[in-house]
Amino acid sequence: MKKLLALTLALILVLGVLPGCSLPTPLPVDSGAPTTQAPKTEAPTTQAPVTEAPTEAPTEAPTEAPTTEAPTTEAPTEAPATEPVGSDVDPALLEGLTINDAAIVIDGVLYKSEDPYSKMVENGWDFSFDDYYNVDENYVLNKGQYVYATIRLYNMETYGKGPSITIGFINNNEEATKLKECDIHGIKVEGTSGFKRYEDLYTPVACYDFMLWNGLRRGDSMEKVKEVMGEPTDPDSTYVADGDGYHYEIMTYKGDHVSYELTVFTVPDIGLQSVEISDTRNWTR
Repeated sequence: MKKLLALTLALILVLGVLPGCSLPTPLPVDSGAPTTQAPKTEAPTTQAPVTEAPTEAPTEAPTEAPTTEAPTTEAPTEAPATEPVGSDVDPALLEGLTINDAAIVIDGVLYKSEDPYSKMVENGWDFSFDDYYNVDENYVLNKGQYVYATIRLYNMETYGKGPSITIGFINNNEEATKLKECDIHGIKVEGTSGFKRYEDLYTPVACYDFMLWNGLRRGDSMEKVKEVMGEPTDPDSTYVADGDGYHYEIMTYKGDHVSYELTVFTVPDIGLQSVEISDTRNWTR
């Protein structure tokens, strides 16, 4: 009997505990579910910066593009040809000149091979030693020594870093002489160096005027060149160049010790644009 009573009490205790455990146990799971799902509802908000990125990309790209195109729009302002300085040449400058004088008039000033280089400096044409790695202000030429026509001169005051003249040097002194104190030895003038290098390749920019001993000047036609100069001295050495929208010929005319190479454009029809004068008493190009 005592055993039956003890068993009955134990059963009542077990049944009394079970209802108390079965109800609170699920509550943490159910009440915790919304908490663990909360970050999922916040996830879209963390994607907001992603939606901002596309809005920034288009705004930056178009604003930078016009800036990079600005130089192109400015280029045409440099292109139109203007009257060259010294285009009115005193006829007296040409009196008595022949092909053997290796002479050319540039912006109204006459230069000859073996004139002092200081004459070019006086008229604004000069170069900087900083542009050449193998010479400096202490570089000298010995008596009779020369350098080829590879030194490019600019007239910064009149044309800036635009049309240039190329010359060589020779030392006609008895003693070693600094380069800029030597004489001119060979001259090359290039009207075509002033061409635009943008969308319109064949519009000359402002450039110096030049004239030869016989009155031929920059821009004269092929017909006039051959009328005044005749056929090239060595027709076989004439160089003809054809390309997309251009045609020019380089023709050589020789004197006793001087050689002239004339470049004449017929397409576009801009005529005589380049002359290279070589004094072959000492060297040949």
